[in-house]
Amino acid sequence: ETWSVREAAAAAAMELGEALPPQTRDEAVLGAVHALLDDKVRWVRAAACEQFCKLLALASAAHITPVRLASYTALADVAATTRRGDSAARRWCAYAMPGVLQALGPRRFCELQDAYVALCDDLQWDTRLTLAASLPVVARIVLPANPSFAGKAVRLLGAFLRDLEEIRLASLRNLALLMPAVPPRHALRVLRWMPHLARDENWRVRRRVAKLHGELAQYCSDHKQQLAHLQTQQHKGHKKNKKKKGEEPVETGLFVRMGMQLCDDPVWAVRQAAVAAVP
Repeated sequence: ETWSVREAAAAAAMELGEALPPQTRDEAVLGAVHALLDDKVRWVRAAACEQFCKLLALASAAHITPVRLASYTALADVAATTRRGDSAARRWCAYAMPGVLQALGPRRFCELQDAYVALCDDLQWDTRLTLAASLPVVARIVLPANPSFAGKAVRLLGAFLRDLEEIRLASLRNLALLMPAVPPRHALRVLRWMPHLARDENWRVRRRVAKLHGELAQYCSDHKQQLAHLQTQQHKGHKKNKKKKGEEPVETGLFVRMGMQLCDDPVWAVRQAAVAAVP
């Protein structure tokens, strides 16, 4: 009956689960923590939510029952979690998303898609930060069975790159994982953003781009014909529109020149990163 005991039990669930066989963890420990999500005390619910999300990310698909999955996706509901005072629940829901998706498999992404999109627009910056960092991982899991998600993934990336500094940096951290996962026509959009980011007023953003320029140049080299064909088709489709001043074709040379520009950056850390990224 003492709420602090229930809170301590919930907080210790992950450590206990790691010491038990996976089946026991998924059945007994996960089940007990799941029951505490509706506890009347906020602090118990907060501890239970964190451990529930972490345990669910490790669970097998057989133990992610419809009831447990419904409880998990409900954590992305802004109105419900705010009303209950459980706003931190959305952060833990976002944290567990790649693990839960990996367990369920890409064909069941439709069951998580609404919650995922809602979390990407969350008002809390740390929730968006978590999803920005894991977007390439999610894309690599989802795309083999859901090719149409590629466009959505690139749009989400674009939104994250216009967000707060920490979120922009998180978006760029694993960008190299996203590029091979999406079709070249979507990757072309991402490549066109990079020269602008290389001139960003924030030196930490420029440093992150500097670490990528070698990999981006290699991607252009590996997909040279496809990128050239896409740009030719786009030019034909928009030949009535004037090309933006200073716009260059996306090719290997563009990123070589971008790397040289970053090697001459006024900030030493950016120059160091650019030199280290030279193939």
